[in-house]
Amino acid sequence: MVSSTPAPDYIVTDRGGIVENRYSVHCAVVDQTGRILYTCGDPNRLTLARSAAKPAQALAVLEIEGFDKYGYDDVNGGWSKADLTPTGVYNNCSGKHAGMLGGAKALREEFEGYELPDHPMQRRVKETFEYTCGMSPDEVKWAIDGCNLPAPACPLDGLANVYAFFAGAPDAPEKTPRMEATNRIFSAMATHPDAFAGSLIGKVGADGCYGVGVRASDETRKLDADGAIGIAVKIEDGNRNILYSAVVEILEQLDLGNEEMRGKLDKYHAQEIKNTMGIVTGHVAHPFRLRPS
Repeated sequence: MVSSTPAPDYIVTDRGGIVENRYSVHCAVVDQTGRILYTCGDPNRLTLARSAAKPAQALAVLEIEGFDKYGYDDVNGGWSKADLTPTGVYNNCSGKHAGMLGGAKALREEFEGYELPDHPMQRRVKETFEYTCGMSPDEVKWAIDGCNLPAPACPLDGLANVYAFFAGAPDAPEKTPRMEATNRIFSAMATHPDAFAGSLIGKVGADGCYGVGVRASDETRKLDADGAIGIAVKIEDGNRNILYSAVVEILEQLDLGNEEMRGKLDKYHAQEIKNTMGIVTGHVAHPFRLRPS
């Protein structure tokens, strides 16, 4: 009997050609129906979404009747451009906290305790996340995030479902209020990106988690996808630089995104490791391969 070698589902860093670290990569790629198309590592790994849950959290707020009367902008980049010294108020999660406070007011609920799991605002967030990830309440677990809000955890393919749901909104045949709110979020992310743009959206979560949504196109149809695609990635040890490198490698393996976009992302992908003198001492390699499900 010939024994098989386990698939190398990791990213490797070397120093002078000597392997220094291996980082385990988990990934699930799904289409809009929830069908798993490709995987590596453990696509069912229970994963804390952290800030990758923000699109679903925003949707829970936008769906509240009367919320829009408070005049929130789709994107507010003013603070990041202003010459100020940030305090705790300028937390990178301050936007969703402000939105949830507005949501609580629109619901005519108390501000006090708005961050607690049993507050009506957080119950809406819980229901919305469970809906978008396509999983039951028993399959979604909850912890407390770094910004003190409830943090959802679900199998990795569930997080991929969230991003397929948002990427499918622009092409939804029925423009229901939920789809219109979902499309508003997709459009804001696609129009004001940090990395992706146009037909792709992406959001990082702390400790090595990332979600990508890809709008239906000839590229997605070549992957035998029904509708939009969602991708969820988790690096086992939470390394953010390795996470970015893995996401770009996955897009390349799936042949998603044009050359211009991938060219802009190359600095995150083919990383050179340099010492304090700026001398290249090693490289990042990607032996992992996505496998069709």
